[in-house]
Parts: sequence; structure tokens; C-alpha cells
Amino acid sequence: MKYKEYKIYCEQEGLEALEAELAKLGIEEIIINDPTDAELFSPEKSIGWFWNAVDESVLAQFRERPSVCFYIEAEEGAEGSGGAAGAGDGAGRPGAADLDPSDSRTERGASGIARERLSADQIRRRDWGLTQLLKSYDASVSTVDDQDWLHKWEEYYVPSRISEHFVVKPDWKEYDPKPGEQVISIDPGLAFGTGTSATTYLVVRLMEKWLRPGDAVLDVGCGTGILSVVADRLGASRILAVDIDPEAIDSTRRNARINGCEDKIQAVQGDLTKGLNYHADAVVANLISDLVVMLSPDVAAHCRGRGLYISSGIIDGTEDRCRKAIEDAGFEIIDSLHDDCWTAFAAVLKQ
Repeated sequence: MKYKEYKIYCEQEGLEALEAELAKLGIEEIIINDPTDAELFSPEKSIGWFWNAVDESVLAQFRERPSVCFYIEAEEGAEGSGGAAGAGDGAGRPGAADLDPSDSRTERGASGIARERLSADQIRRRDWGLTQLLKSYDASVSTVDDQDWLHKWEEYYVPSRISEHFVVKPDWKEYDPKPGEQVISIDPGLAFGTGTSATTYLVVRLMEKWLRPGDAVLDVGCGTGILSVVADRLGASRILAVDIDPEAIDSTRRNARINGCEDKIQAVQGDLTKGLNYHADAVVANLISDLVVMLSPDVAAHCRGRGLYISSGIIDGTEDRCRKAIEDAGFEIIDSLHDDCWTAFAAVLKQ
């Protein structure tokens, strides 16, 4: 499906008022690019565990002009150049300044604007009621295809061997396993995690080494559920998977079905271990450094037996802080792995 991408530029102080004007038209799903938000990613301004590392490409977006962007379903055959058209388009259709949202002839909301095929010039001329707030207001419009967003990444998701025994592959691709390989099929959907990142395969490798058949497992921050499926393949007796994101819960349940272990894996929405009444022989947590620090004091309360605790997502420069949090929580670190800029720890309760 094709969409029109509208981007309206203004001064930073006019963003909130522009958002309100769009809301009056029924356009509430917008993207605001406010350069001042970049301060939230600085070490001085960030809050707690808000960030670990920020890619330069993300910061570059905040150096662009302030803008509000929104998408409208494009009609078949609609032009995407957004050339100047004045107050009207020369074909009897009203220009932006002529549209009255209260007029019954004008459909409210995004569909109405799509029907009128507003050009970039018409948006510029539209009286948003912000003349006193905006020192400059330009607009651009282009046509984009949602296939570029939804499926482009799939081209780069290929079967990958992530440990001594495990191969992870997208559910929609075929793979002929070699002797000794165990294949896990993953359909990420909208959840985080394809299973091929270092933070994930470091946990898998530690699980291969330290998990015991029959262990009950708690998977904190389950994402797509790959660690839960690995636990099943390694002989876990039962697995509870927890994530704060409802999309992750749907994805974990879907991938449990795909891999034939839906009866073994229970997925529930939750914030780390808060409110859980579950005791496990092994806790696995592929998170970020600050969440590992936050989680560690609560892990022992959910452990039984030797209390295996495997944590990952620990970026370079935070290893000592995470190690201390794990040891202060009553665990002894027995193993660690490092790859790229990531570390994973395996620990057991101190006897």
C-alpha cells in the first residue's frame, strides 16, 4: 500500500501548537522531530537506565529542522511530487485554505485530506492558526510504500548458526540442517529479537554449557521467545517467559507454536519479576546493563536449588557495575563470555 508522507517544518516553539491543529483535523498519529530531544541521550541529561549507547545516525536526525510528519493513505494514481498548486489545484478541488473541517462536504481526518490530494504548496498556504508562532513553515510531500518498511529487513534475515548446536532461521525460509544441528524457526513479528545478535547468542552458549535437563526456567525480557525455545530444546521441564511489551508476548507464543513447544512455554506480560510467584532453577535475562543492575537484587527470590542466573546485554564499560550488582545479590559468577562490545555472565547462588 502506498502512503503520502507529509512533513511540515517549523520553529521548535511552534511544534506543540502545530500538533494541536493537526488533531483538530483528526490527524493524531504523528512523528515529531524536536532537536532538543537529543539532550535526553547525553550522559548529563539521561534518566537512569534510559540509554546505553546511541548511534550517530540517530543523533543526526535531531540536527535536522524541527518538523511534524504524518502519513495518509494515497489514492490510486495519486501524484507524489507535491508541486506547487496554489490555493486550488486547477481542477475544481479546493485548496488547503478553502477546506473547512466543520463542512459536511469535507471528510474529517486523514482520509479527507487524502481525498483532497493536498499538495505541499497547499499545506504551506493552509492557515494552521500558527502565523504568530512559526517564523518559517515549509512543507514537503512524497509517496512511500509500506512494503519498504514491513518487509525490506526480511532480505537480510537468513539462517545463522549461533552456537555449537543451534541454528536460528526465519520461519519463511527453508534450511537443511547438518548432522548435530538443532534448528529454531523464528517469526519476530513486531517484537524485538531475531536471535542473531551477540547479546542473544552469548546467552545461548552459556545455556548450552550450564543449563541442566529438567530445570525450570524463567526468561525475563523474552522478546521473540528464542531463549525460551532454546531452554525447551535443552530439556527444561517448564518455562515462564515475561516481557513488558504485549507484542513480545504474542511473538513468544507464536514462536512456541512454530517450534512445537507451546505446551511447555507460558508467556505473560509483566515488568521484570514484579508480582511473579514463580521459582526456577535457572533465570535467563537478555536485557541492557541498567536493567541487569535493576533486576539482579530480585532474582534470588525466584530461584531454587543452585539458582543459575545468566544475564546479557551488558555493554563495554558497564561490566564491573553489573558484576557488582550480581555478586551483591548473593550470586557467584562462574563464567562469562564476550563478543563485539557485549558481555554475558553466568552465576549461581553462593552456598
